[in-house]
Amino acid sequence: GAMQYRAFWKDNGEDYQDIANLQTPVEFQVDWANHTVKVAQTPLSIGSANGTFSFGGTFGSSLFEDSLGLCPVPSFGTVPRGVATACSSDGSLVFTAPDLASGCRNVETIVLGKIVAVNDVTLSSPIPIVNGSAQAPRGKLLVRWTANDARGKSATVDQIVDAVSRPALAAVGAMNLGDRTSAKETSGQMAVVSNTGAGGVMLGTDVALGEIDSVGLVVLRDRDVISGAIISPVVPNASQTAKFGSYIAQTPSAISPPSLPSPSGATLSVTVAVGQSVPLNPGAFGAVTVYSNGKLSLVSGDYAFDSLDLEPNAHLALDKSAGPIRIVVNKNLILRGTYDHTPNTATGFVLGYLGSSPLSVESPFRGTLVAPNATVDLQSLNGLKYEGEFFAASLRTEAGATVVHVPMSCSN
Repeated sequence: GAMQYRAFWKDNGEDYQDIANLQTPVEFQVDWANHTVKVAQTPLSIGSANGTFSFGGTFGSSLFEDSLGLCPVPSFGTVPRGVATACSSDGSLVFTAPDLASGCRNVETIVLGKIVAVNDVTLSSPIPIVNGSAQAPRGKLLVRWTANDARGKSATVDQIVDAVSRPALAAVGAMNLGDRTSAKETSGQMAVVSNTGAGGVMLGTDVALGEIDSVGLVVLRDRDVISGAIISPVVPNASQTAKFGSYIAQTPSAISPPSLPSPSGATLSVTVAVGQSVPLNPGAFGAVTVYSNGKLSLVSGDYAFDSLDLEPNAHLALDKSAGPIRIVVNKNLILRGTYDHTPNTATGFVLGYLGSSPLSVESPFRGTLVAPNATVDLQSLNGLKYEGEFFAASLRTEAGATVVHVPMSCSN
């Protein structure tokens, strides 16, 4: 561009008449990564006097962004495939808008999105994404994002987004659900089960679910009812009397379990005798045993146990008033006790089991159970129910098991 400049005499602190209004060609060097701009050494001539000048600044300066027109228009660049997650099968999906590759820092830019296609079917009326969320079917969505800045500049990009719900039951190995197993949301809608490993999902008879996400084969037997979709790259094998909402031929996205505290090699054992009550502050401990009618009281924070044994009618009191409670058990986990929550909800409690021996859940567990190395067996409990989320290497339920899906922490 051309730089205009003014030359004048100055003598004894007084400005005299202009000599000339001049201009010279200059080269602006822009570093977009570091947000700087500069003019290199440039020749300057005023009559018979010659010299050079240079200067620089940052993009945060209105001089360089606005006056010199160096503020770039919005641009998305390359946008990867995204994931939108809902806390429940009937909840709203939460979207994350893609980052802008360029734009003007001093000018407000608003990014808006709308869903224009679902599972490769174009919608006659796109679904707007409001405050980052929208009610939409699960599966493959085509989202159109538009960035508008205050100068009237805009950019548009299309993104493929996998829409998934948090599952009540999740595995990465095998999943076998026994006869009459059901999984539902607190609203009464049926809930999602997911297996992102190759083992597939095998159902007994009369199973009731909301949706099945599976990388491997899904097998439905007599009178199974799946109210939503089966999302899998493998065509399901269904009995003639089984029903499911639809089949979506794609590989489902995995939902990660909540994080766990770090395990500890502590050796201090804790034993709660029959009828005894013991409070325990967060920390690391060895073998922890609670006998029948004993009560172990925990408060908000992280715990690491070498082993945990909750005997029948043993009470684990969980005071989550100041935040969540997370427990990690390194080995040997026995679950036969009762879980007393304050507040009285299954949210805010995570129990992690790092052992590889099979884990049998023999009482109505309430919370999020994470067993990344083990097979988890949910027993039928004679009509009693589980509440929470269950993540395991492999997972099976016995006949008649009932799971009510309650996420660890979610707002949508």
